[in-house]
Amino acid sequence: MESGPESGMTWGTYYWPCWFAITVMSLLIPEIYALISNVNNTQSYWVWKQLEISPLKTAPWTAVHYLAFGLWLTLMSWLTFHFFFRKFV
Repeated sequence: MESGPESGMTWGTYYWPCWFAITVMSLLIPEIYALISNVNNTQSYWVWKQLEISPLKTAPWTAVHYLAFGLWLTLMSWLTFHFFFRKFV
C-alpha cells in the first residue's frame, strides 16, 4: 500500500472534518446556552465590552460591511467545497 500525498489518503480525509466538527460544537454549544440563559455571558458580549462598544447600538450597514460579509461568504464557501467536496483544488 502506498503512502504519501499521491496515494489519495491524507489526514484531512477523516481527521479534518472530525476536528472541525468538534471545534465548532465546542464553541457553539456554550454560546447557545449562554444566549438562552444570560446574554451577558456570551463571547460576543465580552468582545463588545473589551472594545467598549454598546451591543444595543444598531446602524445601517455600509458598503464596507457588505464587502467584508461577501468576502467572508466567498472564503467559507470555497473552504467548504475544497475540503469536503474536493472542488476548486
